[in-house]
Amino acid sequence: MDTNSQRIAALRALIGDAPLKEFAEAHDLDASYLSQLLNGHRRLGEKAAAKMEAQIGLPAGHLLFPSGTEGEGQSRSEADQPLKTIRAPSPEEAMLQKLREAHQKASPTSQKVLSRLIAAAKNHSVSDDAWKLIGNLLTELEKR
Repeated sequence: MDTNSQRIAALRALIGDAPLKEFAEAHDLDASYLSQLLNGHRRLGEKAAAKMEAQIGLPAGHLLFPSGTEGEGQSRSEADQPLKTIRAPSPEEAMLQKLREAHQKASPTSQKVLSRLIAAAKNHSVSDDAWKLIGNLLTELEKR
């Protein structure tokens, strides 16, 4: 199996039984792009795989080098191991990761607000409506 096929297989395993649109929305990905990848109309290259790993919150290399495709230094038996499936982060976990990333880039005043939001998220004291507002806020912050 070539590297692109292994990356797509790893992506399929991540998505699992979740509806594609829900998975895409939960990780701020484009559902049509995912569909093109899964249907073989686009390849999942190195840059795109690395970016998707970061956006989903996966460990580095999970999509970029699935099943040891980096090759060098690995035994044949290690390279032949089946793909490991890890649980995709929940929408709340994905949002928490985005909050952390925004915190790193924010001004000191904004960092104080984001720190409070992160603390509230960790305590599971954020309502669904509040998550939507936070998501909109983060989208606006990313545009700047």
